[in-house]
Amino acid sequence: MFQSQIIIIMATKPAKPTSDIGSYKRIVPRDAAFITKHMHIQLLEWKLAHGKRRPMLMKYAKELDEAQVEEVSRSAFALCDSGKYMEAVEKYRTLKGTGYALASLVLSTRTDRIPFMSDELLGTLYPDANGKFKYNKKEFLACLNTNQ
Repeated sequence: MFQSQIIIIMATKPAKPTSDIGSYKRIVPRDAAFITKHMHIQLLEWKLAHGKRRPMLMKYAKELDEAQVEEVSRSAFALCDSGKYMEAVEKYRTLKGTGYALASLVLSTRTDRIPFMSDELLGTLYPDANGKFKYNKKEFLACLNTNQ
């Protein structure tokens, strides 16, 4: 009896949205000099809808200072424009609650040379990991090297 209930629950669980993969790039104009706190939050919302649940990240994003988001994103975008992609990611990661995945998502709106460190990309790079990724610098560099 319990087994059939589990199957029904699993069958009715909504799937992650796939039709809007890449739609996050519309949040930030390609020629923007920086992003706003609101854009940062929108990108995080998109990321959370497509990845693992991390409720503290939204708390941190809402606590960020508007001027700090502008300053950090302006610097990170300038580094992207100079071809210093890893430096750009490290710069954007200075915002509280921002790891490699979110930084790569934000900066991929600026340049196609930085891929979004998604679960799907990590899965192709580490097929034996069974979805258990570390989201660390080593894994991000592997993602970055797919676009170089």
